[in-house]
Amino acid sequence: MKTKLLTAVAVACSATAVPAFAQNVTDLGAVTTVGASSAHDKVVTERIHKPTTYGMFVDHGNKMTAPSGVIYSFGADFNRGKVDGLKYSNIGIYGQVGYRVSVADNVSVDALGGLGHSKFIFKTNIGDGIYKTPSVKAGIGANYFASQDTSLRAEAGYAYNFDGTLNDKSLNKNYDLKGAGNPYVELSILNTSTGLPVFASIYHTKSTYKFDYKESTAKDSQSITGLKVGLAF
Repeated sequence: MKTKLLTAVAVACSATAVPAFAQNVTDLGAVTTVGASSAHDKVVTERIHKPTTYGMFVDHGNKMTAPSGVIYSFGADFNRGKVDGLKYSNIGIYGQVGYRVSVADNVSVDALGGLGHSKFIFKTNIGDGIYKTPSVKAGIGANYFASQDTSLRAEAGYAYNFDGTLNDKSLNKNYDLKGAGNPYVELSILNTSTGLPVFASIYHTKSTYKFDYKESTAKDSQSITGLKVGLAF
């Protein structure tokens, strides 16, 4: 009887050591993540401005959960802020598809490519400027499944902007933009230990806007370092 009682206590303790509602991250499949974002921008035009922007994002895909095979991610984000009397907005949509292979028990690597479109808007008291840039993206990534409930990911690559335009409403002019390669890097984590998958990411991107008129060396640029936090479903 004493042995049975000790056995029952041991089983109960082991059952409560890990929450019953914790989920294995690789069992989630594709998830939809919705959350908030904040970023520090450095915008270089005729002057240098450093606004802090806030917004939201949504993403659907399996980049954080799939141990191998086809991976994908589709989403959109929106941030806005104000500094020096100027209002800034960043709007982006994107899609990525790639393939992942497992190289160790808890480690996978992948290569992926995709398309995107971004719109950067700044508003002044004399008019708005709107940069529109479609892009093609290529990158490499690695996932480390640290435990059953935690996935860590690092991704880096280049986005090549093409056929971009600047609509300068203060001068009532449109400018074509040259193609330009822009680096990006992102570090992410997905954790399911509470039963509700939590996602967080730190990212950095840079966009260069080169004007496409004869013998022009003029260019504007935008560097963004940001944080995303959300819930996955």
